[in-house]
Amino acid sequence: MLSRSVGGYTAAPSRSQVHKIRKNSEELKTIVNRINNIIETDIPVLNKLMNEHDIPRIFPGEKIKID
Repeated sequence: MLSRSVGGYTAAPSRSQVHKIRKNSEELKTIVNRINNIIETDIPVLNKLMNEHDIPRIFPGEKIKID
């Protein structure tokens, strides 16, 4: 449904839409960086602590990659 709506739209984005896209893209990058920091730094530290107390570890998953 969304792809039909987007695919059928032929006009260029307005200035305000371009601005909103840029702003949201920057916010997304900030959030992704925070999540990646948790994956790379915080979860390994937590897993070490949990291991010391015989608690099963948490699998952090892969880093998020965006362009």
